[in-house]
Amino acid sequence: MQRFARISAGLVAEILELPETVEDEAGTVHEVHLADLFHADVLADVVACPDPAVAAGWSCSLDAAGKATFAAPVAPPLTAVQLVALANARQRALAAGGFTVTIKGQAVAFATDEASLGALDRKAMRLAQPNPPASVTWQTGPATFARIEADDFAHAATLVDDFVQATFDALPALVAGIAAGTVKTEADVIAAAWPASNATIA
Repeated sequence: MQRFARISAGLVAEILELPETVEDEAGTVHEVHLADLFHADVLADVVACPDPAVAAGWSCSLDAAGKATFAAPVAPPLTAVQLVALANARQRALAAGGFTVTIKGQAVAFATDEASLGALDRKAMRLAQPNPPASVTWQTGPATFARIEADDFAHAATLVDDFVQATFDALPALVAGIAAGTVKTEADVIAAAWPASNATIA
């Protein structure tokens, strides 16, 4: 397959793909030449483009020998408003993404959606009241459960709540960095000082 790019104002306007050969009705094979298919005015703006990644919208520059060099379009920098939105979305995703506590070698996954946090806090409050149960059977998945000693459960509940709060606590510094221009990309937002979503109780 032959591949060409039509250039307009320094940008790839379209990609032209042609077969190397064609076969006529008599079975004779003919080579396909670009010059036989397009007017000279069109050919003046066409350059060879063998790279299959190049697409419309890429930039194109020609050296002194007429060889084309292509470059992918560069996305405009994110605005402060967009970065703040990304930061808040990251916080929400982390806060609701769950927290794992390893309790005496057993990894227990705690859901951190609003309903699960409410249930967790209510159970922790119950354990602080008179005559609490010695242990808690906590559902960690549709068909999985963990039996946790009361003291460990209360400790884990505190760790979960602290984690969720820490995701909010990370936002002010991140928003300040956006305003100061030190946080410029989505990668910067992801790499911010977010809390770890796991902890260990010995």
